Amino acid sequence: MKSYGPIMTAVLIFLISVVGQAQSNLKKANRAFESLDYPSAVLAFESMVKSGTVLDQTGKHRLAYSYKMTQQNGKAASLYTELSNQVGVDPEVYFEYGDLLRSETDFVQAKIYFEKYKIKNPVIAEYFIQACDYAIVELGRPNNCKLSNMPTNTDQPDQAPVSYRG
Repeated sequence: MKSYGPIMTAVLIFLISVVGQAQSNLKKANRAFESLDYPSAVLAFESMVKSGTVLDQTGKHRLAYSYKMTQQNGKAASLYTELSNQVGVDPEVYFEYGDLLRSETDFVQAKIYFEKYKIKNPVIAEYFIQACDYAIVELGRPNNCKLSNMPTNTDQPDQAPVSYRG
């Protein structure tokens, strides 16, 4: 009968080193995030994902926020969508996703997430909901302002005539 002791020991050492490396990468990612070094946080979190580490809600939230802060809005939106569909998600996810959608001029969807954020902070949520309502109304109105070239009595190039309501 063969002894599997050396093989099992090697496998155990390998697994311990993999777990140790994952914890080291997580510390690095969290340290970068907490020091507001979002580009480094993105790289660290992404390297964890590439190595097969599954991020928990906090890790995904931090990665989504880091994407948002580095203007990788598509990646941020994807993670925020995933997070917002999970049970027990931090309400800040709703606010951050709403803010991202608002920055992308998707005021209708942003309003939905600000409504969900009311759980945590009704006053702030209501402010942003009203801002979205205002933007939706204003975007639906016809343009009242028309820029046109008008004859001037000056040779100065800094003149920019504007005609308001005719």
